[in-house]
Amino acid sequence: MKPVPAAPGRPQPDENLPAPPMRVLLRNVKTMKFVRSGKRWTADPRQATDFHNGWGAATHASTLPLRRMVIHYEFKDTRYNLNIPILSRAPARH
Repeated sequence: MKPVPAAPGRPQPDENLPAPPMRVLLRNVKTMKFVRSGKRWTADPRQATDFHNGWGAATHASTLPLRRMVIHYEFKDTRYNLNIPILSRAPARH
């Protein structure tokens, strides 16, 4: 299996290390797809960018034009997976 790329600006993880117990992904609520890189999306969470923490995911989400996003915390044991909505900015009033 092809290794998942590190989040932008982060070093690629050492392939000899065990997989982390949790991955932090960004998901579009409407399409249910995950951020892969830049503005590319994937339905496969294994191909999605791991932001390693909620702050990194929220910061990246703020650069996207979408309003309906969740931070998806994915664990080895899927019973613990959880989605946290990202509150969108209010539209500018004129």
